[in-house]
Amino acid sequence: MKSRWILIAGGLVACGGAQEPAASSPQHASEPAASLARVIPVGARWTEHAHHEHAHHGSESIGDRVLGSDDSHATVDLVGVYTVLALGADAQPSRLSLAVQQLTVDLSEGAGTDGPESITLSNTVVFERQSDRTFTFVPESLDDSVDVGVLEIALHMVGPLAEQGPWQNPSFDVTEGVVPGSSWAIDVTPTIARIRSDMGLDVVASAIDGRWTLSDAGEAEWTLEATESASSVALLDAPPGATVRDASIAITRELTIPRDGTRPNTRDALRATSTVHVDIPTPDGAATGEMTYSMMELRERS
Repeated sequence: MKSRWILIAGGLVACGGAQEPAASSPQHASEPAASLARVIPVGARWTEHAHHEHAHHGSESIGDRVLGSDDSHATVDLVGVYTVLALGADAQPSRLSLAVQQLTVDLSEGAGTDGPESITLSNTVVFERQSDRTFTFVPESLDDSVDVGVLEIALHMVGPLAEQGPWQNPSFDVTEGVVPGSSWAIDVTPTIARIRSDMGLDVVASAIDGRWTLSDAGEAEWTLEATESASSVALLDAPPGATVRDASIAITRELTIPRDGTRPNTRDALRATSTVHVDIPTPDGAATGEMTYSMMELRERS
């Protein structure tokens, strides 16, 4: 159940404080600036293991008596080989192929699946980048026997249709050179979009605290970590007279980035949780509504 309530909740979670410009720690000042952007050439190939899982829970109760509840979940696992086929005017991949070695989908709602389902692709799927940096299928590359609806849902979670990927070439909000030990503010615009689409919640930019932190991960890689939390949220489709008792959103992300800028990020781990409690008046007395969401994504590339 994706309950959508429209109320403003005072925040319980805060971290990072006021957003500040990028700054380097004195002990790292002599190190060369890190180049976090990727410039992946035509012909580049990598094997990707991707895992996504999320769960929604909603319930309404009076005391110990549960009036109703609903749960949903999804799990997707993908193993495949990507190849960059063409670059756009910005020198970033504009056409990708994906040779799927394994794709398993377990959806409790939304695509008619009752349990784990393996999708077999006999050919390589091709994707093209659109003007808004999202990718779409090249229809001629799809096997007629494939359930395109389930495939699209799966690849929105773990494939080129997802928000995150090495082909997106994010700047990580860096406006000047950074070195290990640097910490700087996150542009929360993509976070807001994902909170709305995945959690069914709304939040304004000023209500989110978030920072990137860069550190060494050996001679060949850096580690980039992000932490974000919301100090207030808007929930859609609230029952009449309902008031929010408490709400929170927390998001963490950790990337392993090769110092060789022609290689994609070798690891990308993302976790997000939200919890909302709402007091709802009913003819039988005050009820408590609860909505929780948890999500984990992991992509490893070699």
